[in-house]
Amino acid sequence: MADDPIHTASRKLIRSNLVSKDNKESVRFIELENYKLWSYMITHKHGFTLKDAYLCLWVNREAFSHKQDIYSRYGKVEEMNHMVLMLYDDVNGFSFTISRFVLERETTIMKKILTSHVREELVIKNSFDLQVYPGYCITNQKKLNTMVLGLSSDQVY
Repeated sequence: MADDPIHTASRKLIRSNLVSKDNKESVRFIELENYKLWSYMITHKHGFTLKDAYLCLWVNREAFSHKQDIYSRYGKVEEMNHMVLMLYDDVNGFSFTISRFVLERETTIMKKILTSHVREELVIKNSFDLQVYPGYCITNQKKLNTMVLGLSSDQVY
């Protein structure tokens, strides 16, 4: 797999702890610029409660290895993959990309989830591609409680 500069560039993420209606906790990693919309949808449409949020940085494996000493000082380091599902829908004549950040240990589960949503005719025509870009998530250990681009973890919708 050749490196794709678009998908291997570092990304600012927010690590958000969710609590479902039946009190099951899970973690999601959302790109910073999508967080406000995502948090609105996840709380209002899907009924989750947001518990905590932390700033994170996803860095591809090669970049991390070159500056590991610096990145490791920032916070908690975990192996994380950037998963990119690319689809071409010939019915509508366009393609689109779905991007997810997932801890390495959850990659197999996320692959199954993402590919289960691909329509059968796209699978048969081989009109989709799923790439996994390995890297690391560096999480700041302070709860996000100050304004970051107009966002805060204590904001209620």
